[in-house]
Amino acid sequence: MFKNQILVPLGEYLVSDDPQKELVTVVGSCVAVILYDRENQIGGLAHIVLPGRRLSIRKNDKSAYYADTGVFLLIEEMIKKKAQKENISAYLAGGASLNSKVDNNETIGRKNIASVVSILRKKDTYIKKKDKDIGGFSGRRVVLDIGTGDVKVRQTAHYKIL
Repeated sequence: MFKNQILVPLGEYLVSDDPQKELVTVVGSCVAVILYDRENQIGGLAHIVLPGRRLSIRKNDKSAYYADTGVFLLIEEMIKKKAQKENISAYLAGGASLNSKVDNNETIGRKNIASVVSILRKKDTYIKKKDKDIGGFSGRRVVLDIGTGDVKVRQTAHYKIL
């Protein structure tokens, strides 16, 4: 059966309870935060670009652009759709090292992962992750099936740190 695929753009998020939809995004150093409530078949995906807010906000920045706002917005939207907080689990993909190191051998990808994990732990959200789907040197195409909660992650091109 073919499902309606909805692209979640860079720095945005989407929540759905339509079992005929799949939420899709492509990440490199960004992190795809996938939340799913299996009891109520409600899922959401946020495409997180940076770990925290800039000192000055740019005109076209989206609130979900940053982990420190995007994760909270995704959880709030899930609850508005009638997801139960205690039923929500998270899956992470992305956070690859695609660019040069920023400081102390940390890359934006690693900082994004650490920030998202920290926020989800503060919200007492169970995190399911496979090491092959986070970090590394590959971009990833991520698909969340709203009807089943299944997450498919396919690696894209490999990169080397500059």
